[in-house]
Formats: sequence, C-alpha cells, structure tokens
Amino acid sequence: MADKLIVQGLNSAYKEPLKSVFFNSLYIQPSVNESWQLQFTAYDDKSIAFNMLSVEASVFWNNQEYIIKQLVPDHANGFTTVQVTCSHVSYEVSRIWQHSVKTGTLTYSVDDVLSFILGGNSEGFTWQVIGSFSKDQITDLGNCSGKDMLSKIISTWSDAVFWPDNKNIRIYQHDALVKDLGHRLDYLHNTRELKLTYDSTNGIVNKMRCVSVEKDSSDSNNPTYWFDPFYVTDDASIARYGVRDGGDISDDRFHDAASMKNYGISQLAPDPALTIEVTQDGNDEPTFMENMRLENRQDRYVTNVEVASYQYYPLDPGTPTTITLNNTAKTILNYQRNQAKKLAESFAQQQAVINQLKSDYAKIGQDYQTTNDAIVEMLKKINELQANGIFVDVSSNNADTSVAWFTKLVNYGAKGLMVKLTQSTDYVNQLATTQINNGKTAGLDLVGCYHYFMGDGTAEGQAFLTQLQAENIPTNVIVSLDVEDVSLDPTADKATITKDKLNEQIAAFYKVLTDAGYLNTCDYASLSRFNDWFTPIAKYRWIAAYSATNKPQGASAWQFSSNWNNLGVDASYGYYPIFI
Repeated sequence: MADKLIVQGLNSAYKEPLKSVFFNSLYIQPSVNESWQLQFTAYDDKSIAFNMLSVEASVFWNNQEYIIKQLVPDHANGFTTVQVTCSHVSYEVSRIWQHSVKTGTLTYSVDDVLSFILGGNSEGFTWQVIGSFSKDQITDLGNCSGKDMLSKIISTWSDAVFWPDNKNIRIYQHDALVKDLGHRLDYLHNTRELKLTYDSTNGIVNKMRCVSVEKDSSDSNNPTYWFDPFYVTDDASIARYGVRDGGDISDDRFHDAASMKNYGISQLAPDPALTIEVTQDGNDEPTFMENMRLENRQDRYVTNVEVASYQYYPLDPGTPTTITLNNTAKTILNYQRNQAKKLAESFAQQQAVINQLKSDYAKIGQDYQTTNDAIVEMLKKINELQANGIFVDVSSNNADTSVAWFTKLVNYGAKGLMVKLTQSTDYVNQLATTQINNGKTAGLDLVGCYHYFMGDGTAEGQAFLTQLQAENIPTNVIVSLDVEDVSLDPTADKATITKDKLNEQIAAFYKVLTDAGYLNTCDYASLSRFNDWFTPIAKYRWIAAYSATNKPQGASAWQFSSNWNNLGVDASYGYYPIFI
C-alpha cells in the first residue's frame, strides 16, 4: 500500500488500486496544526477503482487514510478526468461531539481534555500525548466538536503540535517532535528559490495594558482587584515602528502581576509576520517539523528553521518540493539584523561599485551590441554548466551511422543518445539498430527512443511498443512522444483536431506504454506547443527552443540546437540523470 494509491468505496470494505493517476498531479501537503491534504487528477480508464471515487470515499497513500472532500469531474469530447481533493482521516474527528460541559474554570492536562471529548467515541479514534506539558486552566470545557477540541488544545498549550497517525490523535509537545537530522537548505546549492514574505496586514502590536479581573466579593458596589493595571511593551518594536497600542488585555486565569506580565508579553506582535518558502532542487520528501539549517551565502545569512508545511509530488521527479518554514521571532530578528547590516555595507560599497563599472566599461572598449552579445554568450555557457550533460537525438535523416561519427560527437561532449524508432503506424527507422549499437560502441549511453506522432493514440502506441520490444529496449529508459506534426495543430484555421481530442489521444498512447512497464514517459515539442496544442501529462518534458538563452521553465531536457557544432545533429541539455 505504501507505493500505491488505493481507493475504498463509501460504506464498502472493498479496496482497489487506482492506476489512471496523472503522475504530475498527485501531491501531499501537510501544514502544522492546520491541515493535511492529498490531491490528484485521474482519467477514466473504466476501472472499478476510478468508479469508486466519490465524495466521502477513502483513499490510501503511504499507509495513511484520506477522505475525499471535493470531486471535480471534467467531461470533454468523450474523455473524462476528475480532480480529487482529500483531507487526512484524522480531521474526521470533527464528527465527534461532546454535549456535556464541565462548568467553571478548572485545571486540565492535555490528556484530560482528550479523554473528556474523545472518551467512548464510536468512530474509532484513539489518542496519545507525547512529551511533557504543564497543566493549565480552561473555562466551561465541553459542548464542542473534536475539531473544537484541537483548537482549544493548541490555543491553551502554545507548544502543542498535532501530528496524527490515521485515527490516532497525537499531540506532541514541540520539543518531543522536532528533530535535528543534520540537513540543510542552501540557497543556490540545493535550493533554487528562497522567498520571504513580510506581512503586517493583521497589525503590529507593541504595547498593551494588562488589567486584573475582579475578585469574588459580596460587595458589588466596592469591587477589588488582584493587581493594579500596568503596561507591557516591546521597546525595540516601538523604536522601529512607533507605538502600536493593542488596548486592554485581561484573563481570569492570572491573579498575580508577574504571571499576567508574562502572558501579556506573549500576546504582543512586535514585528510583521514573516513567511519563508524555499523550493528545493530535488524531489525529496522532507521530514515534518524537522529542524534544519538555512543558509543564504549570497547574503551571508545563516539561521535554524523548522519545516512547518511542504508540497511534495511523489510520482513526478520533475516537480521540485516546496517547503514553508516557521517564522519565529528569533528568525525575524535575524533577518532584520542582516538586512540592516547589508544596508550599511551597501552605502560604503556604492562608490567603489561605480568606479569599478567605469573601469570595466573602459576596458571593454566596445559598443552596446558587443557587450550584449557577450552577456548572451555568458548566459549560454552558464546554462551549459548547470546542465547535467548533453545528449543527441538521431533518426534516419542522420545517414552517417559509423562509429567514427558517433565518436566525434563524444569528443565534442555528448554523453547520451536518443533514437527515433517509429512514425505513425507503419514507419520504422531501419537505421535504429545500427545507430544504437555504434553509438554505444563510441561511448554514448542510450537515453531512450521516441515516436513521431500523427494522432492515433492506441494504434501508434502499439506500433511503438512492438518496435521497442523488437529492439530489446529496456523499460527503464525514456520513451518520448514527438508532438510537432502540423496536422495536429488545434489552433490552425482549418484544424482537424481539437486540443481536448489531442490530449485524449496522447493519454491513450502513453497508456499502451505504461501498461507494458515503460513508465519514464516524456512529452517532446517546441515551447509554444506545450501550452497551445496540448496539456503535458508525461513524467518528463523535453522542450525544443533554439532561440532561447536560458533553460525553458519546467523543462526536464532542453533541445537547444538543430545543428550542433555544424555536425547536422540535434543536441539537448538533460537536467535529470535519466537523460545522460
């Protein structure tokens, strides 16, 4: 069950694996103390599993159960897909309701609250408390749902973290869950994007007045109080933003000024909220609430952060993992200090930068066009360096199949070989066997094979599969569909095919291959056709863009030349090991 998506029908014990999921659509997104979602899109393969998809049905992934909360079927030209959004089964605790009330302000442990609300429930929920919590006071506990219970626990115990295991409601004390596994997020090393969002929409509060509740007394005309009113402030915030008064704060749990002061300080919001989001270079799943080292060498900044949320695509290695990190006061202050330091340095460096630019301009001694050409060439070289390697693709148009010719490609830096096998339903590249064998002899690894598409999905998929098997092509290489024939243009004035129909035929083509075990599917087309002609569904995207100076967005491989080094051969950068 850990590596399969399993569907269980509503009010049914019957389970079936769902095989028609679009790999690049399935993602998992847990968020600390907020939600835990699973989302995917599937196409109608007439299977039992697909037909069991319905609101409130169960879906299982990686040994966790999710409940379908939103279902969006889409019917177009006879092709049906459905977008599915699920919530983790633990959030079904909202179905439990405790009607009884424990009146008054009483002292509770976390386990006391869980036991009172969940004890004897008929929905199969259990609970655990992991770590050490102090007891605290709650007024009039009860007459609430299981969801309200979680909110009450998280608001009462600020160091509580809800991280369940199916229907086992687990409440961790923060330090009992957070682990330092020695990992780091290093901008421009293993993290391609670092995004910070400062937000003061909900207001900055750096001053509040703490007010005592009345003491119990029989004399209503002469009320008495536990302590005199006093202010709590954050002086650093006031110096930066001015006074931002949050008004009076009172809480009947606190009868001494010292406890009330600590509580009042905890309620201040002295700085704008800071959200930190990173995009990893890879597709690994992070550990929830892991303590990690965050480095931005470019700005000389280092701090420790916790994984508070992430979005992970387990079936699509081409989609990087995004991680949302915690925004503790310490993290915010570290960033502010670093920004202030950078600002001071920038003033000192400004004149030096201007002088250096003048010097560089004098040394260049060339006009704008020459400088621009140099920049374009530099960017091209940067892309070459960033790419994992270069592979070439050949067809019967490449008549020279000699080992010597392939050796020349290797000497220029080529590492891999992509070979055209078939076209339509009746064409086979008669040079393919020689090209594969002589390329291998020259030192080129077989990246994969491709088929030139004419629009008949199932039939062409079967023709391609037949030739793959005839050539003994292993199932772990790339199998690519070349979508570029003008007859497939749904935007043409007299188009003979629609975009939806083309999507349907492409899906049918890939189904033939994946059913036979060829799972590393790859769409090939020019950059504009990826959006205008069809919607990509393959595991990888091989994009042709000869005039581009940078890697096209979303490309798993970039075909950058149709006449590489004047050798009459197409060449591409590969951004994943499978392409080299």
